[in-house]
Amino acid sequence: MSQVEFTVAITVAPAAAPLAEGTSSGPAAFTVGVAGSVTLTQITGGVPPYAVAVDPASPTQLPPGITPSLDANNNLILSGTPTVSGSATVLLDVTDSQGTSVASVKANVKS
Repeated sequence: MSQVEFTVAITVAPAAAPLAEGTSSGPAAFTVGVAGSVTLTQITGGVPPYAVAVDPASPTQLPPGITPSLDANNNLILSGTPTVSGSATVLLDVTDSQGTSVASVKANVKS
């Protein structure tokens, strides 16, 4: 019986960098009845694509007419046309395609 040698290469895929947020742009200001858009921060790490939603534990919700989203550069943005005036402190959750979440992004919104 002859011996056969096998060379096995084990490649460990590097863990994706943790999902993180960049520097915040500060408060998001909107004018009632006027369409607007505010970039809050860039999301990095994790495994794109990302999804964003208002955290169920958020102290308040976004003003009616304002929605969160991510642009092509993974910037977290708020956009829309607010229908009422007021202010809100909203927690936004960003999740990557593997279900990893970044700590909630706090957005102070005034309309």
